[in-house]
Amino acid sequence: HEHRLGAVIILTGRFGKNQKEVYAFYLKNVRAGRVNNWDIVDSSAHKIIGPYLFDKPRDVLFELADNENLWQRRVAIISTFYFISKGDSSTALELAEKLLNDPHDLIHKAVGWMLREVGGRVEENILIEFLDKHVCEMPRTMLRYAIEKLPESKRKIILWTVMILVGILLFFFWAKSAQKGLKSFPKQEFIEKLQAPDFKKELEQAPQPEMPKLEIPEPTEEE
Repeated sequence: HEHRLGAVIILTGRFGKNQKEVYAFYLKNVRAGRVNNWDIVDSSAHKIIGPYLFDKPRDVLFELADNENLWQRRVAIISTFYFISKGDSSTALELAEKLLNDPHDLIHKAVGWMLREVGGRVEENILIEFLDKHVCEMPRTMLRYAIEKLPESKRKIILWTVMILVGILLFFFWAKSAQKGLKSFPKQEFIEKLQAPDFKKELEQAPQPEMPKLEIPEPTEEE
């Protein structure tokens, strides 16, 4: 690990003298899986790939972002730090959208970091617009990193918005689930089990009590 870290630091120092050769050599090693730790990536990607591609097509970054290798995806997003430092947030935002659903925490942190830098180095409103569009999709770590440097009042608004939206979504899914459960509920069987007895029929079938006959004597003439 230390040898690879030392090698990329040397490469960043030589980049200014022979950009094309250093870029090609570095990218070859990225694809070979030798740039394979967060500190190796973070100390080199934005110093080699970023400046080399600044005025060139950036398709290679999207290829790296599509790769199943974690470190290649991190190289892609960290490389945009150079573009951001020059006031260009376009590629960072495109890659951030692409990596929103990435499963790995180290990508969540890297994307959140780049979004934070967009808000701090380019324009805060660009970050706010991105959050307005994607806040419900963003993993918690990514969101936390992205809003870290925003004013406290704005952070609170964003977090409360997320909580409210999540609550609404949970209620919606609960309502759908309850509706589905009611549709499958055996209503007829339930009604039959709870059906009130037919009191008229019950009374007709009940034994009729015999009332005793009372004989009242007729009054005599003497009375």
